Amino acid sequence: MEKITSNSEEVRKILLGALDLNVNVLIPGPPGCGKSSVIEGVAQEWKDGVPIHMFHLVTSDPIDAKGMPTEVDDVLTGNKMWDFRPFGELMRIIDSRDPIIQGHCDGPCIAFLDDFGTAQKSVQAAWMQIILARRLGQVRIHPEVRFVMATNRTGDKSGADQGVLETIKGRSLVLPMDANVQTWARWAISNPLPNGNPHPAEVVAFARWVDSKSEPLFEFKPTKDAELNSCTPRNLSRMAEFVDLWGDKCPLVAINGCVGPHIGTKFLAFLKTFKQLPKLEAVIKDPTGTKVPSDLNLQYPMITYLSGKATNKNFEEITQYVLRFPPEFRVMFTKDVVANWPQCVNHTAYGSLIADVADDVYEAA
Repeated sequence: MEKITSNSEEVRKILLGALDLNVNVLIPGPPGCGKSSVIEGVAQEWKDGVPIHMFHLVTSDPIDAKGMPTEVDDVLTGNKMWDFRPFGELMRIIDSRDPIIQGHCDGPCIAFLDDFGTAQKSVQAAWMQIILARRLGQVRIHPEVRFVMATNRTGDKSGADQGVLETIKGRSLVLPMDANVQTWARWAISNPLPNGNPHPAEVVAFARWVDSKSEPLFEFKPTKDAELNSCTPRNLSRMAEFVDLWGDKCPLVAINGCVGPHIGTKFLAFLKTFKQLPKLEAVIKDPTGTKVPSDLNLQYPMITYLSGKATNKNFEEITQYVLRFPPEFRVMFTKDVVANWPQCVNHTAYGSLIADVADDVYEAA
């Protein structure tokens, strides 16, 4: 039976609903497809932003979830008894109002259990009481804690071959996630690199160009060869950091080290095409006379490039130039420029742009 996977935007939407319903969520997917980024983004969005507490189970021992054996007074009889008491990171999800031991949690939050399938079975079993019964012995988990688990798939050579205990999986919403080029491109346009700079237009355009040719870009291939890497959303963003640093002088070994030699060679060939694009200065100086690329391979990068260069000073000229492109590229530009520069909607030129593509934009929204 064919497995159905979701892209990051679909996972985000469903995850928000699951948090509202207090349903445990398990997100399996290949390494680098963006599972952690989606969960961290949802934490910023749900209830206008909540804390996210990360637990890296691959480095945990069962006692980290079972608690420390401690001699205590039985709350019912007053007699001495042995019980498990939480400690360390676990205190972040224990109810601060608990009468037995005051935790640090006093409101909604997400407990993110990363690399869940990589954890030992004994560690997964130790978390069962916390996730399913929402308590540790007599100590309560805060009622507004939400549990979200992420794991690589069995067969990814990432240590997750043992899988997830059926007891936990069967009581969770399972959302298999996979990489999607267009979803990554929209994310890259809206999210800067770690240094604050935007993702280079040539990298985003390259991803769209490969996708337009129906060729695979994000194709994770697990291998024992330490010299080969796979192109994943995470690795493509890492390559973007090097391109941002060195531009078209980025060493081939750095590019291949991020995305592998097959995609790396394609990207370098694409850069030669990218250099043939009209210059921004020419577009601004003569938006109605500067040549519009007739080659589809050049239209994708040109639109991506212009959406990242639009400012209050040049938006009118860029818009005039973009309106000479085929309809699907005008729609792409409109979406990209709004994502990259939301203030453009207040510019007078935005009215003419949106009027031209309104039907297509609303239909695709």
